[in-house]
Amino acid sequence: MENQVTKQPAILVVEPDPLMLTAIAAVLDSRGYRCFLARDVAVASQATDQMQFDLIVLSLGEDLSAATQAAQRLRGKQQTEGLPVIFIAPRLHPEWIGPLNAAGGVSCLSSPFEPETLLDLVDKAVWMPHLAVAKLAPPPAHFEKSWVRL
Repeated sequence: MENQVTKQPAILVVEPDPLMLTAIAAVLDSRGYRCFLARDVAVASQATDQMQFDLIVLSLGEDLSAATQAAQRLRGKQQTEGLPVIFIAPRLHPEWIGPLNAAGGVSCLSSPFEPETLLDLVDKAVWMPHLAVAKLAPPPAHFEKSWVRL
């Protein structure tokens, strides 16, 4: 069997706190993920113009509206449409579930958190069906329309 080399998923991390940004990157790098770091949405938006990502990790702070707008801005391009977002919040609010889901959120993690918790969420998010479909070619057709009639 031929050895296949696969690229590790690319993750865009948007976090204004440099210490937290570095810590998240170190945790993700320890699992072999390719991380691209941005301290604000403007820099993250420029990165999405130049690269293709598999996941966005976005710190939302205290302003839910700004965070959902940032996620929609980052996911509003053709190359980032449909990307899952993991939000990091200082605390969780049940009323945030709907808006965060609408903005592409697949989970929200309250800070501080255990590194393994972040890795578990990222592992689940990067192997979601939309990514599997994007990474695998469709199977060849086994039947022609004229061969089987029901």
